Amino acid sequence: MTPTTDQFATLRAAAAAATPGPWEHQTSNGWHRVGTTAANRGRVDGDVVANGAASPANMAYIATANPAAVLALLDHIDAQAAELAQAHEARREAQLREQQANEARNRIAVEIRRELNMRLSVAERDAARYRVLRDGMLPNDLCALGESAIMTALEALGDRVCDELGPDAIPTAAEFDAAIDAAMEQNQSPNCG
Repeated sequence: MTPTTDQFATLRAAAAAATPGPWEHQTSNGWHRVGTTAANRGRVDGDVVANGAASPANMAYIATANPAAVLALLDHIDAQAAELAQAHEARREAQLREQQANEARNRIAVEIRRELNMRLSVAERDAARYRVLRDGMLPNDLCALGESAIMTALEALGDRVCDELGPDAIPTAAEFDAAIDAAMEQNQSPNCG
């Protein structure tokens, strides 16, 4: 049986109201009693706490369970309960910190995944542009390709962008990408100018 808080309070109140100790098991001429020492109480024979037909073992037990011992035991229980409450609170706080750290890691992982997917999408689009340019500019026989053929293809792409933007425009990388994307949508080489 686990004692309740009310039982502890009742026991504490009873111990506080009892004759203060120390108590001792006293015997004389065949009688037994539990009492305080005479010197402790200022009386010749001390205070009688319990007497009667109890066995010597029961009288010794009663003397041992004196108010000071009971109060010390209750104080010890209270201290351990406080330690346990602190440990539970520390554990709860640690669990909360761990949960917050996990949530932060998950948020970061989602952000990283989103960033990587975006970069992958850009890289896939750039790779598709490269293939369109390569296939439109390079003949099947790469050995026959000269530097002038590549320059001619790039100039043709630049001319195509300039046709859309005007003759004095200097195309940006984004405008080149847009021209290549338009050619990809029309399913034709950007070198068709």
